[in-house]
Amino acid sequence: QVVGIAIHTNGNHAVAYSSKYWTEHNSIEISGCANLAASDYIDFRHNSGGDRDFYMADTHCGGEIFLIG
Repeated sequence: QVVGIAIHTNGNHAVAYSSKYWTEHNSIEISGCANLAASDYIDFRHNSGGDRDFYMADTHCGGEIFLIG
């Protein structure tokens, strides 16, 4: 089963996407660069590609955001 992860800006524009074939215990990483204004926002999405459940908790997910400029 293939799982995809995407970073979107302002609810519709995908700035980065990554996918991989998922087995029992895998990790997936994604990185991207977005040119944002003061009122813009980002969100993260995944596509499970089937009926597989995902377990994500504070200790299982992480992110870093850097402001350049």
